[in-house]
Amino acid sequence: MPRRARPSPAPARFAPSQKAFYRLAVVLMVVGVLFWAKVVLLPLALAVLFSFVLTPAAEWLEDRRLGRVPSALLVTAAAVGLIAAVGWVTVHQAEKLAADAPKYQDNVLHKVTPLVQFAKRLERLEDSAVPESDPKPPGEGPKLTDPPSPVVVKSQGAGVLSYLPSLAQPAAEVAANVLLVVVLTIFLVVQRESARDRVLGLAGRRQLTTTTRALEDAGRRVSRFLLLQAATNAAMGLVVYVGLLFIGVPYAALWGLLTAVLRFVPYLGIWLSAVPPVLLAVAVFPDWTHAALVLAVYAGFD
Repeated sequence: MPRRARPSPAPARFAPSQKAFYRLAVVLMVVGVLFWAKVVLLPLALAVLFSFVLTPAAEWLEDRRLGRVPSALLVTAAAVGLIAAVGWVTVHQAEKLAADAPKYQDNVLHKVTPLVQFAKRLERLEDSAVPESDPKPPGEGPKLTDPPSPVVVKSQGAGVLSYLPSLAQPAAEVAANVLLVVVLTIFLVVQRESARDRVLGLAGRRQLTTTTRALEDAGRRVSRFLLLQAATNAAMGLVVYVGLLFIGVPYAALWGLLTAVLRFVPYLGIWLSAVPPVLLAVAVFPDWTHAALVLAVYAGFD
């Protein structure tokens, strides 16, 4: 007689508490992996974004009969040079701002003094409304409970050379990350079809045509969006620079660059970039009109 097929075992069922525990364990595992792998994942993510932005320019150069590797090297070098120029302008403007900050101290005190006096008046009104506590007994006086302050003898350091070891490690980490991002960007721009084929291999061969079209369409859309966003942010930074220059706010180039960078943060970026120039307008000019005009310039982009 033929044997009867054994019934398949029923799928295991977990209690709600077990499901919640497993979900929490998966979340913690993913967070742990991302935390420990951030040294590699963060440069890789930046390289992917840069490759999406630089791929159209590299393709344009390739259509002009320039090789793939020279095209990738040229567009990457241009992007690095542009970022370095923007960083140099930012650092130069920030140094000048730090050097000129003491000049605006009197104007800031002149504007802040009425606010401080108003706060003191409110504090006096609150103190007058609170009933006085019972006086201390006549025989009880102040007690000297505070210990004497210790005397600290500081030895003279070795000068600037003593800070070199502490500065060398952060500088080396930044340089290594920048080099890693540049190398990964060049690799992704040169080997973009190879990277796409590897993703297709992970997705499977059943729907190869559909997956290929979807990846190509997604790559074009992402590249177009990033380029449009970068161009829009650059145009708004230029408009902010011209507006602040017309108002007379110092270091307008710095605030225009800050606006172009922070506008990548949705909703909050434009207002975060407005805080420093508004505060500087309050510190520089004797009235509040210039600060209101600066705020109006940024409100026009909201």
